[in-house]
Formats: sequence, structure tokens, C-alpha cells
Amino acid sequence: MSIPLELVKKRVDVVVGLQYGDEGKGKIVHFLTSKQNEYVLCIRSTGGPNAGHTVWLDEETKIVTHQVPTGILNGVKSYIARGCYIDPVKLAEEIKTIRSTRFYKIPIEPYNLLISKNCHVIMPEHIKEDSLDKQKIGTTKQGIGPCAIDKYSRKGIRLIDLIGVNKNGSINKILLKKLLANVSEEESDKFIESIEFISQFTHKGSDEIDTIHQWLLSNGKILIEGAQGNMLNISSDNYPYVTCSATNVAGLLDGAGFPPSSIDKVIGVVKPYVTYVGDGKLADIPASKDVADAIVALGQEYGSTTGRKRHIYPFNHVEFEKALFENGVNVLAICKVDVMHSLLGRYTDSSKGFEYGDDWQYCHFHGECNIDDIVSTFKKTTASNLDDNVIISFGIYEEEMAVRNTNKIDIMENMYNMMSKIDALNQISEKV
Repeated sequence: MSIPLELVKKRVDVVVGLQYGDEGKGKIVHFLTSKQNEYVLCIRSTGGPNAGHTVWLDEETKIVTHQVPTGILNGVKSYIARGCYIDPVKLAEEIKTIRSTRFYKIPIEPYNLLISKNCHVIMPEHIKEDSLDKQKIGTTKQGIGPCAIDKYSRKGIRLIDLIGVNKNGSINKILLKKLLANVSEEESDKFIESIEFISQFTHKGSDEIDTIHQWLLSNGKILIEGAQGNMLNISSDNYPYVTCSATNVAGLLDGAGFPPSSIDKVIGVVKPYVTYVGDGKLADIPASKDVADAIVALGQEYGSTTGRKRHIYPFNHVEFEKALFENGVNVLAICKVDVMHSLLGRYTDSSKGFEYGDDWQYCHFHGECNIDDIVSTFKKTTASNLDDNVIISFGIYEEEMAVRNTNKIDIMENMYNMMSKIDALNQISEKV
């Protein structure tokens, strides 16, 4: 069965990172899917356990999703699509961890989570090979690279190879034992146990599109949750310091199995500064140590997957405008605005949002980039590329902040209303 094209036309919104990842995509997805009945399906379509999306459910409860779509935290049906690399052991642990989150009974069951049997499987040998790789390109050592090599060499192992297409969902233990011959018995048993656990979330038949089709008969839109960022795209200028997926909108659609005509909104997520995790060297001069340390402390800029401290760089206008163009962004989500305001010491909480003051020049990086530049860039770019009815800005209280506010959703709603039109952005730029 195929899904009728009209059923998905202009029904898909895509959340995509415009920098090097860690822009706040998980936070944006969590906020968007919290709107009742807005979305019927949330999809992760690229990446794997190398991506981490941080969500705070309250001031003490943090969840970091790696492979499970963030929308499931709000009860939205979720799909780990064919473009993902999955680590069965980590995925099983992640599902169990989310289910047992304190004070929250988050259901993750076969009726609301579907895992594509066409996902490529990260085997123990991939993780071992990755850990032995001496090439310093900043990978998370999760086995993604070696798994991708097997995939594109057309010798990879997909989930369907391990569990088959039969309706009883029994796994191929003979093949698994053969594939796991070089690992310990304990590791082998855990891997097989994990495959058995996650197999319950696969379609028990030949075509998982049947399940997706049924889900899409309900009212609501589809949200594709991007992983990493535009500059980590396998084909980006930053090669070889990139990931093993196409992280742009085109890659996200391919990984999800949806056509270009399905797109409605492309929500580009950006921070007013650049962060980067890994050993690669960006072309820009990094922020001074004092400014970088302040931003790391205020924004809790540590990798969600590895915990590594993020390097801080100035906002890059050229990369930003290129990312807007390459992804066809028509909605802008600006995160960590609160960090810059705290850095300036000019933040004021009011019903109108915030005030900027006159000393934005303080927040500069070697005199090359300041908030004036960022606002003018947003203003200039929005005039030609962005829909003036859908410009949004989140982040007076970032969910990753060391000090969080329980009314952050209300505050974000105020920000959404305040920044919903070009006029609001013009008013802001006039103050600086």
C-alpha cells in the first residue's frame, strides 16, 4: 500500500539546525508538539545515538533523547525512519529510561512508536572499530561511521535482516549468533535481548507504510525532527569534520520517505553565537576565553551525548544565510537569546518581553561580531526569505539553563507572539 500524495501535501513541518548542531532543536520540537492536536506524528529520519536532544520536563527532570523522537514525550505518535542508524542496546535502554522517568508516566508502546525495519543496525564491531580510529575529526565514537561505511558499501545489516518480515516478529538468532561470534557471551546475550525488545515496535508484516497511513488518517500535521546541523552535513564545506548523514531538509525528507511537496514549514533553529563540539578547527577565530567561559556557564554548553565542553565562536553571517537558502527556511527559531542578555546584564522580565538597552556593543568577539550585526542580519534576511507571519524566537528561559523558570512555556508563548511578525523585529532593531 502507498500513501496517497494528497494525504501529505503541505502537511509536513521540518525542524532543522542551521549551525553545527546543539542549536536547541529538541527544545523546539518539545514546544511545538506540546500544542494539543497540532501534530499527529513526529519523525526522526537521520542520525543515530550520536545526536542528543535535551528537554527539561520540570526544574529537576531532564530527558536527553538520542534515538527516540522528542515528540513522544508529549504523547505524539513517533517514527524512527529508514534513514536512521540504530544501536539496539542503547535504544532499548533509552526507551526503558523514558518510561521510568520520575513523576511522569510516559507511554512508549507499539501503538505510539514505530521503528523502521530498514534502519541500519550498529553492531558491536562498529563501536569497537570506531573506538580504535585514531583520526581526530571529533566523532562521538558511537559506531556511526563504520556502520555508514557498511551501508554505502551495500553490505550493511538492517533491522529487517535480524527480525524478518513474518507476522510473529521472531528474530533470526542463527544469523545474530554468527554476527556476534567475536564478542563476549554477555555482550552477545544483551544485544540479542535488545533486538527482541525493540522488535515489538516494528511493523509485523511486509510494509510499515500501512501503519504510517493509518496514523495519518487522524487530523494533525507531521513534524520531522532534524539531527545535528547544516554545517555537519556530509556534503558541507566543513568536510571532513562532518557527520555521516545528510542533515539538511533534502536528507531529512529522504530519510523519512516523504516527497518534497509534503513540506509546509521549514523551521530553522539557530543561536546568536556558534558552538562546536569536536576536534575540527573552524575558519572563524574563537571567542575570547572570558566571553566563551561566560557563555558556556550561562548556556550550559556541554554536548548532550558526550558531555564535552562546546567551543564558542562568533555568529557566522555567511553560514547562516547559506543555511537559510539551502534548506528553504521560512520559520526562524532563535534559541539562547537569554544567554546573550545575561551576558550583557541588561535582561529585564516584563509583559512585553525584554528590553535591549544601548550597550550591545559589549557583546562582541574580537570586534568582528555583535548583537547589532545579528539583528541586522536577521532583518535583512527576513525581508526576502522568511514569511513575516511565522518568524519565531524562543529562549528567554532556555531549557538547558542552569537556572530555569517553571513558567518557561508561558514566556515562550509571549516570545512567539512578540516575534510573530517582521514589525516586531523592526521595532527591536530600532532600539539598538
